[in-house]
Amino acid sequence: MKDEDKTKEQLIIDLSEMRQRIAELETLEKKRKTVEEELRQSENQYRTIFENTGTAIGILEEDTTISLVNTEFERLFGYSKEECEGKKSWTELIVEEDLGKMKEYHYLRAPSRNYECRFIDKKGNVRDGFLTVAMIPGTKRSVASLLDITKLKQTENALRQERDRAQKYLDIAGVMFVAINAKEEVTLINQKGCEILEYEQEEIIGKNWFDNFLPERIRDEVKSVFQKLMTGEIELVEYFENPVLTKNGEERIIAWHNTALKDETDNIIGTLSSGEDITERRRTEESLRESEEKYRELVEDINDVIYSTDENGVITYVSPAIEAISGYSPSEVIGRNFAEFIHKEDLPYIMQMFQNAIAGDLQPDEYRIMTKSDAVRWVRTYSRPFFVKGKPAGLRGVLTDITEQRQAEAKIRASLKEKEAFLKEIHHRVKNNMQIISSLLSLQRREISDEKLSAMFKDSQNRIRSMALIHEKLYQSENLANIDFTDYIEDLAHSLFHAYAGRGKIALKIDVEDISLSIDSAIPCGLILNELVSNSLQHAFPGEQKGEIKIVLRSIENDIELIVSDNGIGMPDNLDFRNTESLGLQLATTLAENQLQGKIELDRTEGTEFRITFKIPE
Repeated sequence: MKDEDKTKEQLIIDLSEMRQRIAELETLEKKRKTVEEELRQSENQYRTIFENTGTAIGILEEDTTISLVNTEFERLFGYSKEECEGKKSWTELIVEEDLGKMKEYHYLRAPSRNYECRFIDKKGNVRDGFLTVAMIPGTKRSVASLLDITKLKQTENALRQERDRAQKYLDIAGVMFVAINAKEEVTLINQKGCEILEYEQEEIIGKNWFDNFLPERIRDEVKSVFQKLMTGEIELVEYFENPVLTKNGEERIIAWHNTALKDETDNIIGTLSSGEDITERRRTEESLRESEEKYRELVEDINDVIYSTDENGVITYVSPAIEAISGYSPSEVIGRNFAEFIHKEDLPYIMQMFQNAIAGDLQPDEYRIMTKSDAVRWVRTYSRPFFVKGKPAGLRGVLTDITEQRQAEAKIRASLKEKEAFLKEIHHRVKNNMQIISSLLSLQRREISDEKLSAMFKDSQNRIRSMALIHEKLYQSENLANIDFTDYIEDLAHSLFHAYAGRGKIALKIDVEDISLSIDSAIPCGLILNELVSNSLQHAFPGEQKGEIKIVLRSIENDIELIVSDNGIGMPDNLDFRNTESLGLQLATTLAENQLQGKIELDRTEGTEFRITFKIPE
């Protein structure tokens, strides 16, 4: 019984403890559920934050594997969570050049760092980003937050380029630009301004303009005007001139054009001025003023006439020298149109020349004028247009009396014409005398039965004929200094073909450029041509053999090249044309090398080809 009571009591105790344990478990379960709920809420909060920060966020493992990304990360890089989480390394998404500092921060577990980098999206596009990397406390993981700043960088670059472009425009301007704020400080100056002031830009920006860059004697006055402008007491003067002070103490005179700089409420906050350095102009003007009287005295003392007209030809100024040439005093000429004094036969031409000169065609003119006593005088004039407000306003020029020069030229022309006629007569007589000699040789040859001797006489006839032909061409030409060698070659070649009758099966081909030679070059060149063509006609085509003789004359840079060739039997290989008994070849070689100071070459490749090269006479 006692044992049963004890067992019941024990059961009650055990049951009580069990209930207590169950109660504790229920309490723990409630707490667990509460904690789980709190964790769930916390996780939702963090997830909300994680997803809605507006930046791309990724959790990086120790080995840089991306373990978690948010929606913005997906949008920015173009990868889905499935493609990225646990599969992509952070290093795959960063441009290689920017990986160094990112790895350093990650592996050294450095504190949170902010820096710019470039990243690559799924399509391979490179974009600019602002990256924040921080360690997750108590772990070996990092959280990376990336903000896309591509458009911001593009805007910055565009602004920078626009700023640089504006600065370049200012720097290439031929005038200086200076901006001054209400504190009298320089806020902008271009390269030209630095050059004029002889300072570097950093030595000017921020400095008081008036205290540092204006001469002391005008400093207070100009500063006072500027201060009144800033307070609105006076209106801005759009143009004025004043000196500035350079670094070495020199003064330069600047012509300023000014505009006011205003804020959004239309208050003046500074000035922007463009300034042209007119120092040299002012010095030149002063020099001109000083020399004007000397110039006027000089003009009045010289023999040539200085004149000026308006755009219609009305004379507005003429120097006193006009009276010595025309008999008119300056007062009788000024106010009248220059056409009144021109010889009527020259007037149409001179009126056209006047219009051309107004248009800028600056050609000297020679024409006749009528004097007060109706005498004719020849004059030469040099003139050029002058401009007012960018438009031609008339002519200024110099007129010289060339009457005596014209008379002397007429005498020279008459004398030259007589000499030309005399020289032509000499050429004509030389040609006739040579023809007489040729005829005498022809008569003499008829009495000779020896064929070899007869051939020698015939060769001499041809040589004389080649020289006579040159004198004939000079006699027929208007240019007695040079002969048209193109025409000469054709006449000489056909003459030789005619002389060696019975050579009708031999064709002649002439390929010559339009070249003129002086008589000193033409005679030896003609003799060479005579010898070589005669040689081909006599020896290149034995019997009734057909063939071709070709003559080429051309200029190559500063040389003249004469080629005489045939496609006949050719010359023996062992024949040295410089050491042969043939008088013709000896003569051709001597004339080419000694008379023409050139060279002669033989080519036996196909028939016979002689090539003579000599310098073009100066």
